Amino acid sequence: MAQAEKDHLGRFIGLAHVPAMKTVEARAELKRCAVDLGFPGVVIASEMQDQALDHESLKPFFKACCDLGLYVFIHPLAKVINWNRMDADDLGRMFGWEFSLMIATIRIINSGLLDELPDLKIHFSHFSGGIGRYRGRYNGFQQRTKWGTSPNRGPQPPAQALGRPLSQQPAVL
Repeated sequence: MAQAEKDHLGRFIGLAHVPAMKTVEARAELKRCAVDLGFPGVVIASEMQDQALDHESLKPFFKACCDLGLYVFIHPLAKVINWNRMDADDLGRMFGWEFSLMIATIRIINSGLLDELPDLKIHFSHFSGGIGRYRGRYNGFQQRTKWGTSPNRGPQPPAQALGRPLSQQPAVL
């Protein structure tokens, strides 16, 4: 990719591909791609080895990206939902990708990662799976304490993730 950038100035943008869950290897490759190759970002999947992007083992990866000034581009894998009814009619790509991106977006926001790393920049592909269409729904259902559903629907998301106007949301592109 670095050679394609050199051969065709302004027409290609290289992004790093790293083993994000292997902290030492990821950090070294991120640094090489950012410093030596001048890549502005890194690509990862919306799910990593069957783990959500808010998994604790990915925090060092996100911190390294932030420290190097790299943005993180998130795209779904070809098969993201392990549900046997998604194997017909190309449903996995049709809806599975988008669902995976919506889940990843909400989990990243609710995890507090963007508040911990305010300079981290994330670009979700496919408009985060079209999540804007569901804004009213996820804003409403996130208010679990208000509706009395906290005990059986998981913990209340952090206050900073609830009801914050879009202009005040952390940097999710």
